[in-house]
Amino acid sequence: MNLVLTNITNDIAMLTLNRPLKNNAFDGQMMQELTTAIHQAEKNSAVKVIVLQGEGKHFSAGADLKWMQQMAASDYAANKQDALLLAELLFTLSSCTKPTIAQVKGASYGGGIGLIAACDIAVAADSATFCFSEVRLGLLPAVISPYVVQAIGMRMAKMLFITGRIFTADEALRINLIHHITTFANLAALTNEITTNICKLPQEAVAACKKLAQDVAFKPIDKKMLDLTATLIAKRRQAKEAKALIAKFLSP
Repeated sequence: MNLVLTNITNDIAMLTLNRPLKNNAFDGQMMQELTTAIHQAEKNSAVKVIVLQGEGKHFSAGADLKWMQQMAASDYAANKQDALLLAELLFTLSSCTKPTIAQVKGASYGGGIGLIAACDIAVAADSATFCFSEVRLGLLPAVISPYVVQAIGMRMAKMLFITGRIFTADEALRINLIHHITTFANLAALTNEITTNICKLPQEAVAACKKLAQDVAFKPIDKKMLDLTATLIAKRRQAKEAKALIAKFLSP
């Protein structure tokens, strides 16, 4: 059985985590399949936006506990190699040149929140819940932490990591883990509205804007930064896409 389903319609690649009986908890196979699916969608010229969702009631329960128990019986080298599967998945998602959207419903625990944080945009049903549950099991959210800290800040991340408490969609919105919340019934429509708007935009500029945010994040505003940003806009002004759109806008 495929643990990740891909459906491409109207320029949108919908990637679905497909282990509903396990609340879309992921193991090595699912992580490898999702990494491959993201790479394929990124390379597909028919795809402009990638949406990630979970089959069934929940987005993702994070790592499969039985799989983790099996890995705990392995040696250090095997455990590190296994952890690198998740690291590679999150990096692939975060660095994807096309916009990525997490469409979230039900529960998102541990690594499931890592997927959300690695996406560019996150929308959720107002009934969704979230939890960094690792501490309850004597573990820590190590691999997902860089993406979570970037999304919500270090101090908020420390509080949620340490307490391991469940929090609501309203709080996820307030701390910037989620960008938009809506009713469960309207969730797909909201995602469709966002993806439709993005698909109408010039795609080279969309990719450049995404890369811009990544290039300037957490870096000092110094001479090097001034030169970088000036170089980027100078090159974009000379791009065929920009020239054509500016000329069209200014034409009588």
